[in-house]
Amino acid sequence: FFYYNYQQQLNPNSVLLRFPILKLQHQCFSLESTTSLFSRILILLKKMTTATLASNKKECEKNDSSNWLEEQNFSTTKSAIMLTASFNQDGGCLALGTQDGFEIFNLSPFQSSVKRELGKSLGKVEMLFRCNLIALVGGGSNPYTPSHRVLIWDDHVHKAIGELSFRQVVLSIQLRRDAIAVALRDRVYIYHLSDLSLRDKIYTTDNPHGLLCLSTAVHQDMVLACPSVTDGHVRVELYGLRKTILLEAHESRLRALALTEDGTQLATASMKGTVIRVFQVSTSALLEEFRRGVERVNMTCLTWSWDHSHLACVLIKVQLISFV
Repeated sequence: FFYYNYQQQLNPNSVLLRFPILKLQHQCFSLESTTSLFSRILILLKKMTTATLASNKKECEKNDSSNWLEEQNFSTTKSAIMLTASFNQDGGCLALGTQDGFEIFNLSPFQSSVKRELGKSLGKVEMLFRCNLIALVGGGSNPYTPSHRVLIWDDHVHKAIGELSFRQVVLSIQLRRDAIAVALRDRVYIYHLSDLSLRDKIYTTDNPHGLLCLSTAVHQDMVLACPSVTDGHVRVELYGLRKTILLEAHESRLRALALTEDGTQLATASMKGTVIRVFQVSTSALLEEFRRGVERVNMTCLTWSWDHSHLACVLIKVQLISFV
């Protein structure tokens, strides 16, 4: 497993940076190559966050990670302040939202594939596998679009081809080939991706972190997981069976959720961050319970490996821990 402890002094007035962790794909990469790839991603993130804190351009040029990127002929020669980072559904691409637009990196080989300078900042960038459609939400001090709007960007024509507008700030977005789901503070909206017509609306308890999961398997019916109307409980929608399942996962408020790609297993963690539970979605059965420790911590991310044999979590410090 990977264990990485990376502490970066951030400006308390800046947007909190949340870095989803590397998708574990042992069938695609050996342990040695995956470790090398993971290190390269961390160097890239370190370079961009360092640019946020650098007082002038000369300090950035002295940074070792910046020199390393220049040697690799990446396109990030100009330092940009990063506001968000996310992987696509198959873990093969990394999308970064910056103060100037967005940039997408291919992970194998690790290189920049798309860079769009929009002149304004983006707080959320969500890809749809490797196709031309990208969901964008403005963020930062000079947002490209208001934080209560979602733009569907078509990179073939270099412009937005659709828009979803809400009365609340958009906290998270999830995409699959036939749907787009948007989490707000107290509800979740699901739309058909083909025409952006409303498919479903789900009310939740207070959900400040925008917890929301979608199954992404192409030829399987959609499974959605989000907080229920009761703290600590999870609502799971099996759209193929037209069935709703309520899981009493924790006693305190939820902090992280993660569905497997096919939507068969769900991992949950609460605000305490001491226990991670894994449920079988179809039967609501508790399969595993991992005790991370007794100290209360803020767990910011859970993610599965593609074969469902590994479950990784990220703590606020930041620490990466993998359970087998």
